[in-house]
Amino acid sequence: MASITEIYGSLAPAFGKSTLRLIRNPHARVYLSLIKAAFPDASRPMPAEDLWAFLDASLTTMEQHGIPDLPVEDGELKAGRALCRELIDQYSWLESSVTSGGRTEYRLTSDATEAISIIDRLNSSEGVMGASRMHTLVEAIERASVLFSADYEAGHRVLQQRLEQAQAELDEYEARSGAEPLTPERARDIVRNLQDLMDQLPHDLRRLEEDVHGNATALITSFREDERPVGEVIKGYLAQGRNLVANTEHGRSFLDAVRVIGDSSTSEGIVSKLELVAEAPLSDGKPLAQATELERGWSQISRGIAQVNTENTRASRVIGRSIAQHDVSRDRELTAVLKQLESAANAWARRVPARAVAPFVTSTQKWDVATMASRLANPSVTTAPPGLDRGDAAEVTLSVEELRRIGGPQTKRLLEAMLADLPLEARDLDLAQGFNALPGDLRRPVELAGFVQMAASLGLDPEHAHAVPYRCVDLTGRDVVWIGPRIRVTIPQAKRAAERM
Repeated sequence: MASITEIYGSLAPAFGKSTLRLIRNPHARVYLSLIKAAFPDASRPMPAEDLWAFLDASLTTMEQHGIPDLPVEDGELKAGRALCRELIDQYSWLESSVTSGGRTEYRLTSDATEAISIIDRLNSSEGVMGASRMHTLVEAIERASVLFSADYEAGHRVLQQRLEQAQAELDEYEARSGAEPLTPERARDIVRNLQDLMDQLPHDLRRLEEDVHGNATALITSFREDERPVGEVIKGYLAQGRNLVANTEHGRSFLDAVRVIGDSSTSEGIVSKLELVAEAPLSDGKPLAQATELERGWSQISRGIAQVNTENTRASRVIGRSIAQHDVSRDRELTAVLKQLESAANAWARRVPARAVAPFVTSTQKWDVATMASRLANPSVTTAPPGLDRGDAAEVTLSVEELRRIGGPQTKRLLEAMLADLPLEARDLDLAQGFNALPGDLRRPVELAGFVQMAASLGLDPEHAHAVPYRCVDLTGRDVVWIGPRIRVTIPQAKRAAERM
């Protein structure tokens, strides 16, 4: 028997999760209601603006119906945006991400979906004990006995018995010219068993997706901190990056599970079978209402599998790019400087008394701006600030060409000009070289912002690219040199980018 201290220690992972942290919150029932209503399909994201508006409207409705324990802030109902931030920062129940189109989305974390499943089980008045669950359990035990047994004869007998049972079921099916009519009780038992089996999977898939992301981040950090020569370790790190899912026990279980359902045709076959279950009439002539939830449950599992594969592909690509563009000498130099600063801070702290003022300057100096200081120090003052002295400036009239000259980037125009000057045999385009060869009226500094935005939209990483000079012409006509990232794109990439602008 395990000791009480061992049992106590074994519970640490469960109580360390945010799953229980939110359930113990005084607003837990309200928060869970909002989450379940906002995310009926736990595997789908929701645009941030839509979720904020939904939460605002839902909290107002709950207040009108006299529901207690609503979250408040400064005497008012907490805004949906603030509530989302709380669920991210304090409970790790929501995760925000930015789409390729620049919109912010929210998704439930694995802890959130797990907590919802726990509450649903506690809230259910129907148990899973029944003939269907017993059949599932007996079949699983029989299969395990064959796989784990080294006795050939014993395994052969079990398989032979299963074959005879299947033959008997086939004979009965043919004799009745079909399946026997299901009673409502028997149908509910079968559907409850299927729902229980499906409900266990979405939060496991979400947790695996989060593990892949976390393992990718840890792998990149480990590579940057590795002091061995890059040539000796890069192959191993790239191999780990390509096999993020297979490198963990949960990931290997996931791969085995995916092999069970096989290709897309198998998945489509499962969907058609679930439709039959949902539409089949019972002995009383009515379809079972709960059966329609089975299709939704399977769609969540299918999307969860697809999202794990997508995250694995994305993380592997990020790892490969980070490793390929890693500047070892720069990172080691930065690490050495930081260690020197840490040593200096530790040495100073050991030789000075308590509450001594640190000599390290980490803040800006005081700004001597009378009007700003007065307004900040006296928020109750209502006197308007003095008007601006416009002087005798004459009215300025700008032409369209002058407005264009001082406007935002025209990346499309520049790309078309660069592509027109390329030789026919060219396969890629160096934006720095192409830019420097353009006429002066096109080489504005603002165009560099357009290039960086375009590179990011194509999946490139401008922040880790090598720095190169861009010879620009500013608004006064002076030649100036700006240092920016070196961006190389293929000709098809450049053409597609220009077409989208």
